[in-house]
Amino acid sequence: MTGTDQALAELRAKYGARWEIWYVPHSVQRGQTWCANPWTKKDDRRNVLHADKPEHLAEYIADAEAEAER
Repeated sequence: MTGTDQALAELRAKYGARWEIWYVPHSVQRGQTWCANPWTKKDDRRNVLHADKPEHLAEYIADAEAEAER
């Protein structure tokens, strides 16, 4: 399993029940864009979160969930 696959599996294990999570690969040098969208809004792509690293995506998801609880 690659580091990317491992990071994807970890994000899905932690947030996959509430979020659709995927990444968009770029070139070898540019890495990938990490994305998440709430399952409750799966048909509304205006809510997609984007990040340059899986760690940042986890932060954005946590922030979005905290905001939704307010």
